[in-house]
Amino acid sequence: MSTFKFATWNVRGFRDSYKQREILAFAQAQNIDVLFVLETNFRTPLDVARFRRDFHVDAFFSLTNARACGVGAIFISGRFRQRAHCTFGADGRMLFLDVYISGKRTRFVNIYAPVTRSNTNGFFKDLHQILLEPLPHVLLGDFNCVVDSQRDVRGPGRGRSTYYAKELLKVLKHLKLTDTWMYVHEDLFVPTRTSRTTASRIDRTYVPDFLLPSVVDCEVLTPSSSLAGKSDHSPLVTTLRGTPGPHNGNHGWRLDPSLLEDEHSVEQIRDRLRASLRDAPPMTPQVCDGVAEATWQKALERAHLASARIKHLDLTLREKALAAKTCICAFAYYASRIAVIPSRTVTQLNKLIGSLLWDDKPAPVKRHLLQLPENEGGLGLPHIMTMSKILALKTARCLHQATDFFGKGLLRYWCSTNTKFLDAERHLGPLAESPSPFYKTAANTKRMLDTEATECDVDKDPPIRIVEAITRHQLSPDEKRKTKRWRQKQVKQGHDLPKEVRDFMWKRNWEVLPTRDRLHRFGVVPSARCPNCRADESAHHAMFECLAAKPVWRLVAKDFKIRPPPSLDRNRGAFAKLVIACTLFVIWKRRCVAEGKKTPVRAAYPAVSRIRLMVWKHLSEQLEASGEEKFLRRWHTRFFFLKDGNLSMPITPY
Repeated sequence: MSTFKFATWNVRGFRDSYKQREILAFAQAQNIDVLFVLETNFRTPLDVARFRRDFHVDAFFSLTNARACGVGAIFISGRFRQRAHCTFGADGRMLFLDVYISGKRTRFVNIYAPVTRSNTNGFFKDLHQILLEPLPHVLLGDFNCVVDSQRDVRGPGRGRSTYYAKELLKVLKHLKLTDTWMYVHEDLFVPTRTSRTTASRIDRTYVPDFLLPSVVDCEVLTPSSSLAGKSDHSPLVTTLRGTPGPHNGNHGWRLDPSLLEDEHSVEQIRDRLRASLRDAPPMTPQVCDGVAEATWQKALERAHLASARIKHLDLTLREKALAAKTCICAFAYYASRIAVIPSRTVTQLNKLIGSLLWDDKPAPVKRHLLQLPENEGGLGLPHIMTMSKILALKTARCLHQATDFFGKGLLRYWCSTNTKFLDAERHLGPLAESPSPFYKTAANTKRMLDTEATECDVDKDPPIRIVEAITRHQLSPDEKRKTKRWRQKQVKQGHDLPKEVRDFMWKRNWEVLPTRDRLHRFGVVPSARCPNCRADESAHHAMFECLAAKPVWRLVAKDFKIRPPPSLDRNRGAFAKLVIACTLFVIWKRRCVAEGKKTPVRAAYPAVSRIRLMVWKHLSEQLEASGEEKFLRRWHTRFFFLKDGNLSMPITPY
């Protein structure tokens, strides 16, 4: 099995000929192919030439005037010297060596990070900008910082902050590099640098993910006795499976120029090019932009499946709205971060949501009122097109503000002259003749927000909050009055209500219950007569003035000791509000039964019995969910008590 063995070693000075000889002898004894050394301190090209001449090895060294700096690479065996290429960083702390391993060109980056901690992040940030070429990188050397001080340090520095490795972590994440020592030995601690008080693992080797299966071993060696005390660092050796040199298949294909002088060959080449272009699909900026058409079709298919599952559940309006946001529109919102959603997709999603909320019936409340937050009478259901535009704007601004985004120049190109939405100066480089539809949409959205949502922070506020702010701005004065009236009614009715009562109270507050007077006004029924008393029916009449409602209120006021109409709003306690909401719901349900049967339903005692059962069931659920202490703080009244952990009432249902 052919292997490639390389090592990194901070030698703490490499100008002494005796030390050079001992280090090379040690490397040869360990069968190392390439030795990466640090703190070499070579000052002039003459130092490099003298080293090569004296020891007959190929080597590259960075030159520096600093006292403790300079890095180098020495080919000990010469096996991997073929077609190797080396470049250096400007400050003498970086060396880039391209080596062919199993026919694949791999770049080794030998670094010596600054000891001064305040300079560490800046050093790795500059390094990150250099590592742009699409090659696999192996990062090794003396990093002078650790990414996990609890694992890689023993002594006073253990467990301290790793802030100075912040930019290094970005490099490792971007290049997908893995610590070879951790890959081979996991959490085993062996120091590469020791002092009187501290031992640490600041010398490391990081390899790309595709090389991990080739890692054979990673070990920290003990220098020979002749090198003892010459450096406080130990060599870190890594062994990979691989053969030296490029493969023959790596050479590029070249066209024989003489073929272009032969008319028959030229005609054959021309025919094949035309055939390939004729069979290829049309590629225009409009076709390339965004995502494939099948993506939006997939979003609709997922929405249909989610809607079908949700319809089988017994959910309130708020729960259905939450399901619409998190399930039905989820995939469409995800794709909207990189493409403009088609209007026909938005139309079909709106139809799905409307069918789910209102059971294929017309919506009783205007759609833009449903976009308001729940505490203002809406359902928090954002406008899909506006939501997708805001997601596009947030994506574009996030990419532009990211310091590690390498496509920023291309982004500025496709934005053309529309750079105001990025809060950036005009790009001095080339610009697209016409902006991309995605960035054009983002720019138009930013202009809309500057007018209709000036109090929102585009980068920090969630998209749903921005949509709510836009909706408030677009309300008419009459709609604002209705919203204010809804909030006032909501405050009086309480919050802890049974599940079946919540939707009824929501519609009652919006004054959209299907009473006979509203249906008659819309031309649905021939007259506005109440089904129980034959008087003209309104919402107030059905709840309080009808012959079927008055006896119920008298019995409820007597049994539960609440103030009956018209002093109903003077009931302040949570228990009283619960009883009132249940009473209104039961009266309305009995009115609907009378409407369906075409027969008056006026018996009061069954209604009171139903109210008691609803109150009892809801309080029992609250007790089980919140526990005795919290339950009694909210619901304690004289009409029930706790006995042996169970809810008991002095009154019993009929």
